Amino acid sequence: TEEDDVILYYKDSAVVTFTIEEANFYAEDVLIQVDGVTKAPTDWTGNGDVWTGTVTISEEGDHEVTVTYTDRSTNEMVAYRSQKIAIDRTAPTIKVEYDNNTALNTNHYKADRTATITIVDHNFRADDVLAAVTAVDVQGKPVSVTDYAAYLADRNSWTTTGDTHVATITFSADAVYTFDIGYTDIIGNAAEDFAEQKFVVDHAKPEGLKIEDSESVGDKIIKNITFGFYQPELIVTLTAEDATAGVDYFEWVYTKESGASDKNAQSFGATIAAEDIVYTNDGLTAIATFKIPANARGHISA
Repeated sequence: TEEDDVILYYKDSAVVTFTIEEANFYAEDVLIQVDGVTKAPTDWTGNGDVWTGTVTISEEGDHEVTVTYTDRSTNEMVAYRSQKIAIDRTAPTIKVEYDNNTALNTNHYKADRTATITIVDHNFRADDVLAAVTAVDVQGKPVSVTDYAAYLADRNSWTTTGDTHVATITFSADAVYTFDIGYTDIIGNAAEDFAEQKFVVDHAKPEGLKIEDSESVGDKIIKNITFGFYQPELIVTLTAEDATAGVDYFEWVYTKESGASDKNAQSFGATIAAEDIVYTNDGLTAIATFKIPANARGHISA
C-alpha cells in the first residue's frame, strides 16, 4: 500500500507496468482492477520466474490501481494499491470580475475596487498562480500596496468547491494600477493569456487650486491715465495638482458682481479639457489659462 497523499500526474496516458515473481505463474489468477473495474493486461512476458504485464489508462480523471494474486497453492501475494494516478489534459480557466465598474474617463474609479478571481482546474495549486500588479502615482513613483502576488500564491487565500477556486483582492490605495494574472497547472496545462488591465483608483480631489490674473498692458496704462473708457480683457491662470491621476479638466464660472451694470457681461463659464492644459512636474501640476472679456465685472470660481 502506497502513501495516500502521493499523486502521479500525467498529461497523456499512463502506462502501468506490473512485475510478479512466481515459479508457477498463471496470468488468469492475477486480479488487476482500475477504479474497481477488472482490467486485463495487454500482454504478459516471462523471463524465468519473473513475469511482466502492462495496463494503459487513458481516461481523464483520478484513478487507482489494485493488484491481488493467489497462486495455485493458495499462497496470497501482498495486495498492491497504487498512488492516485491523475490524468489531466484540460486547460484551466481564469475569470476576473469587479464589484465596482462605475468608471469615469474609461478607467478611473472614485472608490475601492474588489476583484473576484475564479480559477477552474482539477489539479489546482495556489503556488502556480502568477500575478503581477504595479501601482504608481502620476509621476511614475511606486505606491506602497499589498503584495498581491504573494497573497494569491498562498493556498489559504483561496476557497475551493470541487474544481472551482476563488480568491478576492481589493485595490484601495490611490494609484495607477496594472493587473495581470496567469496560471499553468502542475501538469503543464496553461490557461488562456489574460489581457493586462490598467485602471486608476483615486479617492482624493485635486489640491492646491490657484486662480491668478495677469495684468495686460492696458491695465498698466489705465493706472496712470485718468480716462475710464479703456477696458482691456483679463487673462486668468488656473493651477492645481493631483498626485494620483493628474488633473483631467478645469471648470470655471464667472458670476457678475451684484449691482453691476447690465452693460457688464452676464454670468458664464466653460470647461478646459486636457488637450488645452499644460502639465509640468511629470504630470503632477496642471496649468490652464482663459480670458475674461473687457466688459466683465464680477467673480471667478473654479
